[in-house]
Amino acid sequence: MSADIGGEGGGAYLRIENVVKDFGGGSVAVNESGASTTARIDRNADVLASHNVAVLASNENALASLGGGVGLSRGGVGVGLSTSVNMLSDQTSATVGGNDLAGRAATTVEALGADAGDTLSVNSGKLDRTVSLLDSLTASASFTPAALRESSRAVSGLAVNASSLATLSSAAVSVGAGKGGAAAATVATNLVGGTTTAEIKGAQINQSSNGGAGGMGAAQAVDVQASTHAASSSLVGTVALSQGASGGVAVDTEVMSGNATARVLDSNVKTAGKLSVDAQNSATVASLAAGIAVGNSLGGAGTALVAKMKGATTAALSGGRSDAGDIAVHANSDQSVNLIGGAIGGAATVGLGAAFAMIDSGQTTRAYI
Repeated sequence: MSADIGGEGGGAYLRIENVVKDFGGGSVAVNESGASTTARIDRNADVLASHNVAVLASNENALASLGGGVGLSRGGVGVGLSTSVNMLSDQTSATVGGNDLAGRAATTVEALGADAGDTLSVNSGKLDRTVSLLDSLTASASFTPAALRESSRAVSGLAVNASSLATLSSAAVSVGAGKGGAAAATVATNLVGGTTTAEIKGAQINQSSNGGAGGMGAAQAVDVQASTHAASSSLVGTVALSQGASGGVAVDTEVMSGNATARVLDSNVKTAGKLSVDAQNSATVASLAAGIAVGNSLGGAGTALVAKMKGATTAALSGGRSDAGDIAVHANSDQSVNLIGGAIGGAATVGLGAAFAMIDSGQTTRAYI
């Protein structure tokens, strides 16, 4: 079973590109994207497969944004302003059970995995390559989101697999130039979140199956996996030039708050091989901010970069009875943040330059039985 939204190959793909260039003094670029993908077996379903059963849901979301503002004045004050706000939030779920009608038998799945040579290909939960700082900055400069892709692996039996990939790249620049004075301000905000869930809830898995001829294969497994991976890159800049006083500021805020949950709740599960419950979560941020202000009496420039890393990664086996050759419950989260800021202020009288950067990490990772 697979869920497709606006794409092919068992997943959803959404790409948004927005370009705003206002050379009259200011610009605002706002993008918001949210997709929902669900694959499920529920409502008291009774499923029997001699080989494999797959419940797969995947989302892929890419967004690119460019904003710019220029203000020019021959004799007065030139002011350039630019604001960019980008939001990605996806909901991806693959479930067995959890939505049954009362008074009837619970959702039942028998996935025997009788032929070890007949396997499912599912997302591994791990990226086939990491996103480097150069990759991220190149993505913003070229107006192309960085490429994220998971590797694959083979599963025999029952696979419940939910995967989400989100990439965002943005660039915003403002320029102010005037004979009497100049000011430029650039503010960018990128928010990447969403929830990815793979679960078996209140279901009966392989309870009627037996080993041997016509029963469970030796490689039979029950594999529950949720993975979410996100990458955000940003370039922000400001330039102010004047024969009088000039000032410029560039601010970038990155918030990553994706959640990944893999769980088996209140279910009876039996398998000849491995029962695996795995949650994977990664977030990559790269931001470059630069400010330049040059004036005669005063030139002041400043940059500020803030990254907040939030969200939760949870793998759980709770309630019910589990009978398996091996049981593994695993949760993993990875974070990578690169913030680069610089400012130059120059003037015949007073020149000021200041840069500020802050990282706030509050990611929660749990695995429990």
